[in-house]
Amino acid sequence: MPTVGPWGSWNVIPTGTTIDSPAAAMLGNNLTIVVRGTDGSSLWQTTIRTTDNSVIQGWTLISGATPSKPVLTASTSTNTLYLLVRGNDNRIYYRSYTPSTNSWGSWNALPGATIDGPAATVIGNTLFTVVRGTDGSTLWSGDVDLGTSSFTGWTLLSGATPSAPTLAS
Repeated sequence: MPTVGPWGSWNVIPTGTTIDSPAAAMLGNNLTIVVRGTDGSSLWQTTIRTTDNSVIQGWTLISGATPSKPVLTASTSTNTLYLLVRGNDNRIYYRSYTPSTNSWGSWNALPGATIDGPAATVIGNTLFTVVRGTDGSTLWSGDVDLGTSSFTGWTLLSGATPSAPTLAS
């Protein structure tokens, strides 16, 4: 079993508050964090350079809203971040962020609905998503080809859960 070294010291993120845990993704040496605001629906973003813990971008309001915790994932091959949320209409939405131009793409809606924030990860050129069904327990998987923006449709997964799903790459 590999030996794990000690944890480093805590670093303070620029002043701000949130009502739930942050969504975070690393891209190169930069850590981007997206949180839901204390109003319960707004979305805020900050980026920190991990090599020296300097703030590249302070908290910035980004368009969109969600009643659930957002999810953020990264594609190192395209140097792009992807933000996924459950909309106020319970639909699943995603959009891309290009750090080099500091620009967000348009929101894209996936068919269907969920009662939680989605889970997501990018592998290669595919955005994989898992959501909990509106029945409160079933799990559904779908993926988006990021080159063509085509969605494969939802596939029912075996098993059930009373909690929001999580994915990792």
